[in-house]
Amino acid sequence: MPISAYSPNDSRSKLADWVEISAMTTVNGRQTKSQFLRASSILDESAFDDDDEDLGDDENDERDGAGSRYILDDRSQNLSDRVLDELEYRLHTLGANYPFSIEGAGVNWIVKYTPAATGPAKFAHYSYVSCLLVSVIKYKYLLLHHLKKEYAEIADHFQLLAYLVAPEVLGGDAYWIGWPRPDNSGKLADALQKVVDRTDLGTLRSTPPEWDSAWAKDGTVDIVAWRKFAGRAPGALILYGQVASGMNWREKPLRTYFDPYYTGWFEVTPSRQYLQSMFIPYPLHEDCKPNKGQSFEKLAHSNAVRDERTFGLIIDRLRLTDLSAKSYVRLRSAPALDSYIPDRLVALFRWRSFAESLAG
Repeated sequence: MPISAYSPNDSRSKLADWVEISAMTTVNGRQTKSQFLRASSILDESAFDDDDEDLGDDENDERDGAGSRYILDDRSQNLSDRVLDELEYRLHTLGANYPFSIEGAGVNWIVKYTPAATGPAKFAHYSYVSCLLVSVIKYKYLLLHHLKKEYAEIADHFQLLAYLVAPEVLGGDAYWIGWPRPDNSGKLADALQKVVDRTDLGTLRSTPPEWDSAWAKDGTVDIVAWRKFAGRAPGALILYGQVASGMNWREKPLRTYFDPYYTGWFEVTPSRQYLQSMFIPYPLHEDCKPNKGQSFEKLAHSNAVRDERTFGLIIDRLRLTDLSAKSYVRLRSAPALDSYIPDRLVALFRWRSFAESLAG
């Protein structure tokens, strides 16, 4: 399946995604530095951003008149260097849970798609690849609009992945409350009562709130996860999660809508202390692209601090992949899941087969 060209102005995270999906979709499951450089060599010099991080100050910039940093080959080399930085960061972060291997170094690197066959790493690799597919489809590196069924299943598929790993955040259980709910509870009041019964938190109003809104079906919450403690006293550690597979996820902070659209249904609200979270298929630093003279690490860290204050705990692609490996043992036991989930797992792995067929 053909992969669309990237832009030299794409962030290092997006360029790394391009390399990964390119490796997946080749017959031999690999992408090399030389192939990446050939892809960038067809781009006009005007396509590069003169204020780009690739063009950091260099003591040799003044040689050859206008300076070597204005030579297209040097810019392509810089693109390659920061792609490798990102790929190595992902490998260092995930280790065996990263579905790609990297051979060589800066002079000549090779990225290979190496999915695990069994064990926790298999589910981790599947989760990573699923998030990668969602991302490259949104970035328009991979076009699936002609595959209407697979394209339409993206949001529901990622919601299921988030639901499966959410319990690992707290070490407890989870409930899929986002609309449409797979347990077929049509009314939000019915779904909320299930959450109350299972968490032992809060008391619903005797009558629903009279206001109506676009969020009336799920109160803006997609996942509720909790960890209960020993003894008969009520109370639990609780997390409310929002799942966003679209590129506009920063426009949907849960804290903006949680009160009143969720807590407005309660006569006695759930515990005062709780976690708010956001599940996304992208690396959190997907848009981090410093200008000349800026440090990528410092800018990415600063942006992460800002986003945490806005969206709460963010479970991005790397964290979700790590949690997937940790959830492997729990997921092997069907009784540990809500009764309606095993059937959905069939659809989930059917989507995996579609993903893996790209490399065939």
